Parts: sequence; structure tokens; C-alpha cells
Amino acid sequence: AVVSTQSTGMDPNMMMMMPQMMAMAQMAMSQNSASNKKKKKASLWTEHTSPDGRTYYYHSETKQSSWSKPDELKTPSERLLSKCPWKEHKHAETGKIYFYNSDTKESTWSEPEEYTKIKEEIKKLEEKEAQADT
Repeated sequence: AVVSTQSTGMDPNMMMMMPQMMAMAQMAMSQNSASNKKKKKASLWTEHTSPDGRTYYYHSETKQSSWSKPDELKTPSERLLSKCPWKEHKHAETGKIYFYNSDTKESTWSEPEEYTKIKEEIKKLEEKEAQADT
């Protein structure tokens, strides 16, 4: 179909470029949509708060609830830390920090080397992420 430039008030050169511009815009939108889907992959796990104020997680498909945060919702730092059997705790009476190994059932007041190494890896990872964001 031939469109008169008088009826549109548009430059004839611009009118010739319109189909190309439209195609480029559609391609850009579809690429953005695909990358957003990858970035915002919806999780079947959702975070909730119990009546007593504790956080729990619910899986909408399996109807399973968990006090532990699912790996799917964890940050890269949290996933790295969860691989270490040593966990940091605070003594109920003294408030002093201690470390407990869930595999060996061992506890210690001093930070275990394995835990220290993981914390250093996490610090490097977070610094790298912060640089990427700027």
C-alpha cells in the first residue's frame, strides 16, 4: 500500500525506514523479555513469617514447609556458607560467639580454619559483586 506523505505529514525517507525501525524495536523487546525471564525465574518457594515471628519457607507445588532457607532462594554467599559444616552461634547466657560442626558434633570458641576460609571467599565474592554493580 502506498501512503501519501501529505496524509501522514512524515518525511518520505523516514517512512521508508519505519519497517526496519519497527523490526529492530521488536527484536530488542524480545531479547529484553528473554533476559528478564532468566533473571527473574520465579521460585516455587515463598518466604513467610509464623505467628511467633520466625521466618519459614513454603513450596507451592509440594505443599512442603521448611524453617531452613531453600538453596533456590539463597544468595551466592549464603550457598557458599551453607556448604561449610561449621556454623556460628551465640551462647544464650553469655552472648559469646562459638562455632559448632554439625558433622562431627564438635564445638569450639575459636573460629575454625575451614570457616575462616569460607568467610574470606564470601568477602571476595561480595567485593566482586559490588564492583560489577558499579
